Amino acid sequence: MARSMVLANVAALAVGCSTTYPNEGGDDAPDGGVGETDGGDGSGSGSGFVVELMPTTIKDERGDQISFTAEGPTHTHAGPPITLGAATGCPEVSKYSYLLDPQAPEYGNELTPNPLAFAFQAHGGDSITTADYQVIGPDQSTVRDWTPAAKVDARYGVTLYRSGATGIPALGSVEGTYKINFRAVDAVGREAIQSACWKHKPLAAPLKFTGLSASSDPDALKAFSLTKNSPVSTLINGVGGDVKVFSGKIEHTTSEPVTIKFDITKPAVSYTKTAVVDRLMYPLNGSVPCGNTCVHLSPNCIEEPPVEPQCNKSTTPPNDPVDVSTSGMISNGQWTVSVLDGSTVATDCAVSGQTATCNLPGRGRGAQARQLTVIARANQFSELSPGAGTVAEHAFWYLDYTGFKIVLTDDEFRCTSYKMDLPDSDGVIVHHCDSWKVYPKMRALDQVRLELQGSAMNVTTAVPALNGLPASPLTAPPYLSGGRVNGTGFSWDGGNDDLPGDQH
Repeated sequence: MARSMVLANVAALAVGCSTTYPNEGGDDAPDGGVGETDGGDGSGSGSGFVVELMPTTIKDERGDQISFTAEGPTHTHAGPPITLGAATGCPEVSKYSYLLDPQAPEYGNELTPNPLAFAFQAHGGDSITTADYQVIGPDQSTVRDWTPAAKVDARYGVTLYRSGATGIPALGSVEGTYKINFRAVDAVGREAIQSACWKHKPLAAPLKFTGLSASSDPDALKAFSLTKNSPVSTLINGVGGDVKVFSGKIEHTTSEPVTIKFDITKPAVSYTKTAVVDRLMYPLNGSVPCGNTCVHLSPNCIEEPPVEPQCNKSTTPPNDPVDVSTSGMISNGQWTVSVLDGSTVATDCAVSGQTATCNLPGRGRGAQARQLTVIARANQFSELSPGAGTVAEHAFWYLDYTGFKIVLTDDEFRCTSYKMDLPDSDGVIVHHCDSWKVYPKMRALDQVRLELQGSAMNVTTAVPALNGLPASPLTAPPYLSGGRVNGTGFSWDGGNDDLPGDQH
């Protein structure tokens, strides 16, 4: 329905009368403050000349059903009706700011108009020569000075906008109680005044959300595998980076600037893992002195025992410890959020931990809708560590694994070629090992599986400060149940690294 039909709607909605506010000064005078007054019997300079409010209705836009297309949001006003110009009180009116213009928005629409419209009628006077209105803002200032009201049949209608020739910019973002004063003057100069009020709650333009689900990026957890030597250690450690886990979308489709603040919730994560301490066998060659013995008694021959680990003559390999599988909940996981605009960081978003605040400019004429990617990242899953210390990705001989670097001084040796020289003149026989086997100890993560519950986004939005006017309060968008966008969990199986120990 075109905006030109608004006045016709006002006339159709204007039924009945309300209690009136006398024009006797104080809070109910036309230039007075905003109050919740029960009203009186109207006013006028002659007996019986009064202005009566004609109740109109507006739908509560917190109940809007909103669908999104490439051309912006479409509103179906499905909320309960709110009566304006009632006998008592100041009704609360929640209204999307970008639907408060005299013309339809460039992007987005409403299936039927839902104007912020008032109506009044003068009784008991001669022909009316002047019918006008003024609006008082929450700070008691005049935000619209006396402005002619449009006549529809025997009534006068007033539709309030944030822009246009009679626009009130404060309606776009300034929350609070407003007061509208109606005035009629008849042909003999008699004046009658009536007032109404409402509690105004501006709503930021809607944004389209896609909840967080497993990130499909090639560098995200879902693509990780122990067998592919993925950087699983980054997920385990508390420093040195983090891992993409979930991703979602925020789409800004209107030409309205919007401030959005959201935080991601820390999801419950359970795990099962097998951490191993495996003994590897690795042959080495060299020449290691292994002490000496005396072939006969001589004052110049002093026997010396073998001192190098490589001189161990045992043929039995060291024991391979039994591997242990454990399970439980990740309790120390650290989660953070990042926001991308395409493939780069969104410069109009400030991020702190799990919270992001973005000041999004409006969509330009002919431009595509703005789409931001929300990434939930994690690290410090320390319960997955195969032991104490900083985990990393390592390569040893033919193996790639996630765990700790092999320290050779902690390893065990077995000599496989033990030789001795002929005795010298003093009867000294020198022993040495020419080849040996080393059994390094590898501490690593062999198997791991995670069950991740969904991570939600808790969202608030606001109309940002513009043209010297303050921003509206950050509030949960009514089109999101509880201001929450729920996410979807997933399972991740890192596979079996098939490490070489014999106790799997």
